[in-house]
Amino acid sequence: MKTYKPNSFSILPKSMNAHETLITAAASLGIRIEDLSKAWSQPAVRLSQGDCHEIVFAGTGFGSTPLLATTISTDLPILRHYLNALEIPCPKGVVFKLEEEHTSKAQLNEILGSFWQEGRSHVCRPAYEHSGVGMATNLQRLEDLELHLDTYADEFATWIVEQQVDGEDLQLLAIGGRLVAGILRNPLKLQGDGVQTLEELIDAHNLKASLEDRIEIDAETRQLLRDQAVFLSEQVPAGKWVVLKNPGAGGGEATDVTSRLHSRYGDWITRVASETGLQHFTMHTRSAQIDSDPADTASVIGVDARPDWLAFQQAKGNTRDIATLILNVLFGSDGARPRVSLAK
Repeated sequence: MKTYKPNSFSILPKSMNAHETLITAAASLGIRIEDLSKAWSQPAVRLSQGDCHEIVFAGTGFGSTPLLATTISTDLPILRHYLNALEIPCPKGVVFKLEEEHTSKAQLNEILGSFWQEGRSHVCRPAYEHSGVGMATNLQRLEDLELHLDTYADEFATWIVEQQVDGEDLQLLAIGGRLVAGILRNPLKLQGDGVQTLEELIDAHNLKASLEDRIEIDAETRQLLRDQAVFLSEQVPAGKWVVLKNPGAGGGEATDVTSRLHSRYGDWITRVASETGLQHFTMHTRSAQIDSDPADTASVIGVDARPDWLAFQQAKGNTRDIATLILNVLFGSDGARPRVSLAK
């Protein structure tokens, strides 16, 4: 068996940081590590202890996750069906497929009917894409929706238009089917100085930013700039903040709020895990007040079967070793998988 030797964290992208952190924690716990990277052509290991085995790739994918569970988390219409059945609040929306590259307002009126309300904020996103590409927020006019759909017509055909849910970006980490941590995530944003253009502000930021905090002008960023009516070549007024990445998409700050969470969040995690088969995941929510009953104050936006657990470990105010916690859940002393309660 080939011995796995972690590399320097400083030169690794975010997913590899998570991978190497987990491997280092496994080695310290005496868990057997088999390197599968060469055979899989991607970072992958097989962790073993007693009769218990786990496949981990890129630090976030757990090989024991059932295919159906993964499908549920990546297919928004199916996920919304499960959430509704579990009586867990999620955005109301309309799913539709476009057969042509150009969409007319008349066609959209027929598809959306009375659901669309001019002047009210809506979110449009591809039904099967979760990276933020193709998503637009604050859509209040039908012609804006039409333009957005036409922009991405070559990339996506099936869409969801939903009522926009405001609130803080609260993400919950589930390991072993139980809630173990919660963080509030802020988007990556830059503040204008009244002198530099946005492009110059980005260049100055990237010169001193870490690899994972560097700003790439991709489709997600361009859409956010359109939403804010901000242009790369224009000076940004002093004191004005410009959002450049959605929360959780890279950069931005995360703050641990586990001890402040209302207990119903833990109940939501348990119910989703039991109904879908997902055991290790991140639940993305919008919450108006995290210590109040989320049945009245929050909405679940999505579920990710490949949890970005490193963000929870690196969150401001966190004092727990999430990597070791994950391994303790996956590998009990006798090979069993203990239940995990909400960590304080």
